[in-house]
Amino acid sequence: MLLLEGVKKSFVEPNGRTLPILDIPRFEVAESEQMVLIGRSGSGKTTLLHVIAGISRPDAGVVRLDGTDVVRLSEAGRDRFRAARIGYVFQTFNLLPAFTALENVLLGMTFTRG
Repeated sequence: MLLLEGVKKSFVEPNGRTLPILDIPRFEVAESEQMVLIGRSGSGKTTLLHVIAGISRPDAGVVRLDGTDVVRLSEAGRDRFRAARIGYVFQTFNLLPAFTALENVLLGMTFTRG
C-alpha cells in the first residue's frame, strides 16, 4: 500500500547550508497494517507526511501509494490523487471553528469527485 525507497528531503537554511530532514532507504506499510509516527519536534514528521501526501516533493526517491508513484505526478495530478485517495486533515489551519471535527472532514470531502 505504501512504499518509500531512497527518499531524501532537505531544506536550505538562511545561512545557505543544506539541512537534511529525511533519509529513508526503504519503508513499507502493507494493506490493513497500521502505524504510528512519533518523534520530537523538528524531527521531520510533518515533512514525511507532506512527502507521502504529495504536498512536497522529495529531493530523491520513490513514494508509491497503492501502486502510484506520487513523485512522478504533476502538481495538479498530486492534488487530484490526494483529494480522491488520501484523507488529510491539517493540524490547525483550514479547520472551521464553528464546525465539528466530522463536519470539517465532510466539508473537505465535497471537493472530491466521488
